[in-house]
Amino acid sequence: MTMAWYKKRHLWYVLGIMVLALSLRLMFAFSVPELTGSDAYFRLRQVESILQSGLPLFIDPFSFSGRMHVFTPAYEYVLSLFAFVLGPALALKLIPNVLIVLVIPLVYLISKEMTRDDTVAVVTAFAAAFIPVVFSQTVNSVVMETLMIPLVFYLLYCFMRSSEKVFLYQFIVLAFVAPLVSALSFFIVLGFLLYLLLIKLEYRHQNRVELELILFFTALAIWIEFLVYKSAFLFHGYRVIWQNIPGQILQNYFAQTSIIGAVKGIGIVPLILGTVAVYQYVFKQRSRELYLIVAFTMAATILLWLRLINLSTGLMLLGSLIAVLMGLSFRDFFAYADKTKVAHFKKLFFASFVLVIVATSVIPSLILANQQIQRSLLPKDVAALRWLEKNTPADSVVVGMVSEGEFISAIARRKNIADTRFFLIKNPDTVLDDIKTIYTSIFQTPALERLDKYRASYVYLSRAEPELGADRLKYADTNCFPLVYDNGVKIYEVRCHLFAAEVSP
Repeated sequence: MTMAWYKKRHLWYVLGIMVLALSLRLMFAFSVPELTGSDAYFRLRQVESILQSGLPLFIDPFSFSGRMHVFTPAYEYVLSLFAFVLGPALALKLIPNVLIVLVIPLVYLISKEMTRDDTVAVVTAFAAAFIPVVFSQTVNSVVMETLMIPLVFYLLYCFMRSSEKVFLYQFIVLAFVAPLVSALSFFIVLGFLLYLLLIKLEYRHQNRVELELILFFTALAIWIEFLVYKSAFLFHGYRVIWQNIPGQILQNYFAQTSIIGAVKGIGIVPLILGTVAVYQYVFKQRSRELYLIVAFTMAATILLWLRLINLSTGLMLLGSLIAVLMGLSFRDFFAYADKTKVAHFKKLFFASFVLVIVATSVIPSLILANQQIQRSLLPKDVAALRWLEKNTPADSVVVGMVSEGEFISAIARRKNIADTRFFLIKNPDTVLDDIKTIYTSIFQTPALERLDKYRASYVYLSRAEPELGADRLKYADTNCFPLVYDNGVKIYEVRCHLFAAEVSP
């Protein structure tokens, strides 16, 4: 009976951490009325489409003035399921936060499986709840990592316990689900292959069930992703790896991180203790479960180093995995303390350790989350976009910065000439150069050439000021480019055209 209560007490601690993390997340998320980032508004449109027709917007009449999207829609269907009951606005604020909080009990289960210590597992779960980059990047942004990261951890937990049939069957089910959620299934494939390599290098006997599961997942993931992205592979060739993102954006999107960046995003305590655990257990002691987590940590590091994964996504994966590894160092430290004269101060050390995590992970998480919230769509932009929806023809094409394209499509419900999704788009660098010319040219002729090329009806000027230094259209006059809206955001109407207009298909 005592042992049962002891176990139950730790489960209550985990539940308390989940409630605390979710409460803080929702406090930030609902402190502003709008969402953060273009991904959120892309998924808002997809959810609305699924609720209306049962299908996502694979054929999008607004993006790039009309195009085809290539993506896996499982995440959008999950959001739509809740949006059917809660409504899209509430669901997109609430559900991503609920999903990412599920990482907490999963980290607890994995840490307990590795350390056989409930207290260590609870502390590890607490650290995982407040990885700064994870907390800040998912608090108000509807990104697929909120589903994919918990999915990765549950997949790992099922793999660890694959000797039990119930977890074996769950792994097989998740093997079908993961590739339908995101192309990050290739990250899982790389992690599993590195695990096989580590086992081989240590001359360990490879469990046949594990080997078959890894081969099954690898073959299935490659097959599903090829079916989904076949058209993109044929269209872009090797550039599909970088999602056809223009070179002007690519350097920041797939940037390499520094030591300072990693410390800031992951937290210094998990980073140091996780690194110590890798050294201690890979080079001195042997642990099959540790090899699995280390292999996935190596996979995230390699993808970041080769710039094959988005920086924030890579740090989110890396931080969550390192938090699990931290538990081993934490356990070993207190096991050693028990054998020394400082054992009487164990509770003091424990409290100090928790306070250090609060100072180096929890507080930075809250600070970064507040900064991220400030990047949500501003009321002045919402008002301007609503004006476009009510006061412009339905077939109007609106010029905006790439980062504003999804806002124009989702709120103004008008065609944009570019947004952040570049699959199946020809010459995206040229499109970005044209947008820059429209905003920065001092002569009407080059601007009109490009406006006619995209059949643009209006120019939306908001983020062009901080991004390009354009606070107005220098070539605008009342005849050709009248300023039809000016309230924190400027909107110009295009009334003139060149005779030899070149119109894009």
